[in-house]
Amino acid sequence: SPPFSPPSSPPRPQPQLQAVLTQLAGTLEDASLIAEIVTGGRRSEMEVAAKAAQATRALEEVKMVENQRKEMEREEEKTRERIERQKRQRERQERLRKEALEWRKSFGDRG
Repeated sequence: SPPFSPPSSPPRPQPQLQAVLTQLAGTLEDASLIAEIVTGGRRSEMEVAAKAAQATRALEEVKMVENQRKEMEREEEKTRERIERQKRQRERQERLRKEALEWRKSFGDRG
């Protein structure tokens, strides 16, 4: 069969995912390995178990990276919310300060 040729400009995965995706590419090899076992091939059950464990670790790594990404997004969202709260608080303080100045001007500053 002809070798797989990727599209001319594939999207670049994030560097941390690159290694994980490379590991996952091994799952195709796992499938052929299992097929060999089923059809009485030469591979041992130990090899299958090792490959299954490797695939499981790769999937766990993907989940971990995904969880880290989600956690970073949550932290960024919290930061944005905090900045927005601080901005509103500053605007409120500025408004109150201006109102106080207006009040003083209206009624005269008696100290």
